[in-house]
Amino acid sequence: IYLLPQFLGLFAPRLDPKLDLYAVNRPIAFTFLDAGGNDVGHRGAVVGERLKLEAMPAYLPAAFVAMEDRRFYSHNGIDPVGLTRALLRDLRARRWVAGGSTISQQTAKIVYTQQERTVSRKLNELVDAAGLEQSLSKKEILELYLNRLYLGSGAYGVDGAARVYFGVSARNVTLAQAAMLATLTRAPSVFSPRRDLLAAQQRATWVLDSMVDTGAITEAEAAEARAHPAIVIDRAGLDARNYFLDTAADEAKRLAGPKASGDLIVHTTLEPALQEAARLAALRAINKSGKRLKVSEAAVVMMHPDGAVAALIGGTDYSNSVFNRATQARRQPGSAFKPFVYLAALEEGISPWDTRDDLPV
Repeated sequence: IYLLPQFLGLFAPRLDPKLDLYAVNRPIAFTFLDAGGNDVGHRGAVVGERLKLEAMPAYLPAAFVAMEDRRFYSHNGIDPVGLTRALLRDLRARRWVAGGSTISQQTAKIVYTQQERTVSRKLNELVDAAGLEQSLSKKEILELYLNRLYLGSGAYGVDGAARVYFGVSARNVTLAQAAMLATLTRAPSVFSPRRDLLAAQQRATWVLDSMVDTGAITEAEAAEARAHPAIVIDRAGLDARNYFLDTAADEAKRLAGPKASGDLIVHTTLEPALQEAARLAALRAINKSGKRLKVSEAAVVMMHPDGAVAALIGGTDYSNSVFNRATQARRQPGSAFKPFVYLAALEEGISPWDTRDDLPV
């Protein structure tokens, strides 16, 4: 097994120099701009900025190396020790419980293969990892990995994740934030700090301990990070935009068509100040009168006379319910139907001062 990397390297194809490894096999990223041309949200892959290792704090890549692949700089893409240990665990359990994947293997899986856990996929992954090691330097592989891996909440890469969870660029994450990001590699949805912040902070301390073991940081630095754990940004106002952006994304996908590729910029008519005002108005109305009227939800649509939708609220809390009551709910039109009837009458020449008796005709 110790000769496996060299053996597989004989079968590994060379990388196509024209291939953009940062875009291949990645979902389309939609960037949404508001009415003023400002970035207000994303759909698909939230990719952030493509960063070199030099642009990141040294402890950020170190956190992922300590957590995922301590022997990253000493193996040739395949870690015989880790692979042997994973195989023994799988044999004992008689099912897939451990992968023993190095950062090179994980990068190969991200770039080349599907995510299913099968023997054939694993073999392809090993060959592709050997190919990466032959074509790229360790630095290039680690950069590709950190800019491509999925870290939950639609975020691909450490910069996208840092912006989603902490509201900062990966250039500026703290040690505590870097440790929390490194916990999200294996089950980003399950381990999301938005799901259970306290548990995420606890897992981050394990990363800090591992970084101390590898010599990436000192015990004093780890203690400082433990004393000031990472917290996620409040997204109540930002999340409310998702009702608008969900609707805009559906329309953008329809307009782009199934063969669309690359990252797309979508210009919208959203006005963030009005969107936030609409969110607060809906929340105030429910808090003030909801219990008395036996109503638990609200929806708001604000439009300009030309039909441009400036704000759209589908509920009082997107994190609790993504169902868009403005566009997806079915309801009786009630008096909202009257303007259409009255307009048709006026266009037919009936005067606003004419009367009609509500009697059988």
